[in-house]
Amino acid sequence: MLYEPARVGAATALLGLLLAPLQAGGHPAIRSARPFFVPREESLTEDDVRTIDRGRAVARVVETWDRSEVMAIGVLRVRSSADQALDRLRDVEGRRGDGEVLAIQRIATPPTLRDFSDLALPAGDLSCLRSCRVGDCDVRMSGEWIRRFRQEIDWSSPQHRQAAGDLFREMLSGYARSYLAHGNAALPVYEDAQEPVRAAENLDELLRRFDGPLDTIPELRRYLTDFPQGRPEGAEDFLYWVKERLWAHVVVSINHVTLLKRTIGSHRVVLAASKQIYASHYFDSALRTTAFVEEPGGGDPWLVFVSRTRTDTRPGFTWLQRILIRRLVCVRLQKQMVMMRDGLEARTRLLPAEP
Repeated sequence: MLYEPARVGAATALLGLLLAPLQAGGHPAIRSARPFFVPREESLTEDDVRTIDRGRAVARVVETWDRSEVMAIGVLRVRSSADQALDRLRDVEGRRGDGEVLAIQRIATPPTLRDFSDLALPAGDLSCLRSCRVGDCDVRMSGEWIRRFRQEIDWSSPQHRQAAGDLFREMLSGYARSYLAHGNAALPVYEDAQEPVRAAENLDELLRRFDGPLDTIPELRRYLTDFPQGRPEGAEDFLYWVKERLWAHVVVSINHVTLLKRTIGSHRVVLAASKQIYASHYFDSALRTTAFVEEPGGGDPWLVFVSRTRTDTRPGFTWLQRILIRRLVCVRLQKQMVMMRDGLEARTRLLPAEP
């Protein structure tokens, strides 16, 4: 898909202004627009600008000082509206078109066991759980969860597969209820390795580092920290679970999404912040934002994705695995960006023409 020549030139000029604050002596009048687009750690190259002008997505992993962190950004243009973007971000089912997504479902409020009825325990995890011990398990779990699998499942029974799946679904539904009631205080302490990992501390660290949209809407940062207290006016919240294939494992995760629609200065913005509150492999914590930004004066809006993830750094998690995780994060981000753009533009084409 190519944009008309007039739009190409306009987009190049606009992006040049938007990137100026990232460089010494950036234009102060445009500084407030920068957080919508790129974090402080990164800027876009001239090649990136040309790629975006041609209607393609730019996605990259950004180097940070923390060897456990994977940071990624993505930028593209989209022909759609803020209302359409809000509807699309509510619709987690739209990710079913991703070939790596095996199952996905929005979780009701309050969560019930029925919300997890379509979630089957991955076969690889089933075989690992049979031998799990606190401090030695190939599935990310709290010590309590590991002990329950040891104590409540008769692994010699012909029905052990069903029993283990039922216990897994029961624990996830109970955990979702606890999180909605108590917020980050309910996040797990992973005790599958010798050194426990406190998901809440990891998430707090990511929130401190996360700039861009969270600098622009500070009440959202506070809410992500203090949830369920302090919901911003007009915010929407929901949880969803997803089962997806990621390299050597099938990963089950639960995510908390907060949606906001704002007019900031002359920009109309829809922002989704997604906080990962559980993952069965690879991740200690993750925080992602998706910003849809309508520019004043028309022109195709921007979609900007920023992801900061802290990964498993236990002994035995090799440098090669970390490289592969970084590559996978970038590839998945680019695919999800294009899927979202295509979904938005398909919806826009189906809208009736204005009289």
